[in-house]
Amino acid sequence: MDKKELRSLFIEKRLKINEDNKRESDKVIFDKLIKSDFFINSDVVLTYVSTKTEVDTRSLIEYSLMKGKTVAVPRCDKSTNIIGFYRIKSLDDLEKGFFNILEPDRFCSELVKFKNALCIVPGLAFDKKGFRLGYGRGYYDRFLSSNDVNTVGLCYREFLVDELPVEGFDIAVDLILTD
Repeated sequence: MDKKELRSLFIEKRLKINEDNKRESDKVIFDKLIKSDFFINSDVVLTYVSTKTEVDTRSLIEYSLMKGKTVAVPRCDKSTNIIGFYRIKSLDDLEKGFFNILEPDRFCSELVKFKNALCIVPGLAFDKKGFRLGYGRGYYDRFLSSNDVNTVGLCYREFLVDELPVEGFDIAVDLILTD
């Protein structure tokens, strides 16, 4: 299957996730993440805000803020297909943006230095080499190609596959955490 067909398959599969199982899996993944060296040793957490069908990142945002870490969330520029990360101080700093995804509001300041940063990279699925099937716009691959950050992909077990199609611009994550 090509990437487009795989996206459709995994999106459909996500819509069928049982909510009780999802909550349990989210907790297992969260616990693994906050105990990881990547998280413990980071000063900055760059993370997307999860949608209803993604591994929960809202708990991570709140926990990171409570621990005194800088938290930055992406804002997409649809005209350039580039993301910038903007510092938030609470989930109240978010508003609906591109694709109806929560993004930092216009009062948040852009983060431009990523020293000791951990980037939580979204994906519909990941393979065992760390490559991901994203949403097809290349935002994260462009960001990661020009920024030196540690990367973690979060996914449910059934979205971790042996191999995904990979192109020259695709960048693997450093660590994948599943339930």
